[in-house]
Amino acid sequence: MLNKKTVWTPQEILKEMERRTDFGKEHLEIWRKGLEALGLEMATDNEVIEHFKKATGISRFLSLGKEEVLIVALDLPTLLAQRPDWDTATRWGSWWVFELFNRVASAKGYPIIDIYKEQATRPNFLQNMPKAAYASLLGHGNEEVFAGYQNEYILWFGDEQSGKVMQGKAANFLSCLVGAKLLPWLIDQGMEMAHGYFVTYYFVINRNAFPNSYAKWFFNAHFTFDKAILEGKTAGEAHQLTYDKYSEYFRSDEVPWVCKVYLLHDRDGMQLFGNQNWKLTEEEQPPSKWAPSVAFITLEVISSKRDTLVIPEREVYKAYPGETIYIKGKVVDKENQEYGVPYPHIRLVYEDKILGETVGDNNGNFEIPLKVDFEPGQYKLVLNFTGETGKA
Repeated sequence: MLNKKTVWTPQEILKEMERRTDFGKEHLEIWRKGLEALGLEMATDNEVIEHFKKATGISRFLSLGKEEVLIVALDLPTLLAQRPDWDTATRWGSWWVFELFNRVASAKGYPIIDIYKEQATRPNFLQNMPKAAYASLLGHGNEEVFAGYQNEYILWFGDEQSGKVMQGKAANFLSCLVGAKLLPWLIDQGMEMAHGYFVTYYFVINRNAFPNSYAKWFFNAHFTFDKAILEGKTAGEAHQLTYDKYSEYFRSDEVPWVCKVYLLHDRDGMQLFGNQNWKLTEEEQPPSKWAPSVAFITLEVISSKRDTLVIPEREVYKAYPGETIYIKGKVVDKENQEYGVPYPHIRLVYEDKILGETVGDNNGNFEIPLKVDFEPGQYKLVLNFTGETGKA
């Protein structure tokens, strides 16, 4: 099917029929043909729906007792790959997407939509992503933007279409910094699962040895996630396997130090967002054996004065339980951001509980120590400039 769902209750199909979605129209036609073959000609969609309700036990016309009727499909979900291939980074990356995602998925029988080179545009993505359940996506990025061919914006923070097209979807992003702000926002908009990096993703190449040499360790590690998903692992299990693969290469005597330091950087900047129990092919998802070993803290920034901005040093922090981290930043004038608001009163809040507060210096700089007493997992904290100023 064109999504991961392969098992439906009659009620779910009825809802799609009544909404006249493409999926619902497909089943209306299936039932219409079946009823006609039985000698019952249906004049309208509503009459087909009534017979569907009676035959499946939704209405009281036919009681199925304790039987539970389900409709099951054997088709494999459709997948999508984006491979812009227009500069050094995307040229190398595109080759590895094809080798470690497209080829592996095709060998398992999955249909793949391959958005390659100049086809990696916003319109093509918006047209094809709704057809796919899972995507492996390559492109340049920053905290708010994921890009395609020649850096055309594909998805971006705050964009209604970006949020809508990823609703119910899952994807692995090979891109810089998108995990800092874009991916958490997409999850908030209804994306099921996202895996990516909240740091700049670095990899090492030998320009004279395309496409292998040093690059293999980075891409083999990253695409461990896709491989695990295609093998039926949960997202959490796939994340742990990917983390372990980066760690294995970091410890390996075969890997040169010029690669090891960046492998460690990429590993520690990798994060799973959304449903850690998500799976590609099964309707029911068993509990994952994986649990994060660290707390991921995302900051939501608020200023009570409209003419000021709160600029945090970082928007995503990663810390082990019991560790003390320091939330730093600056409060500035919105029109003249070189001007710091003197002695701003700053609070750090989680679910209406104040975790820390401070008064910044005369240039607007502030620092709040935070002892991480959270269990491992994902948390959103509010960093708030109260609007009050003055020395403590």
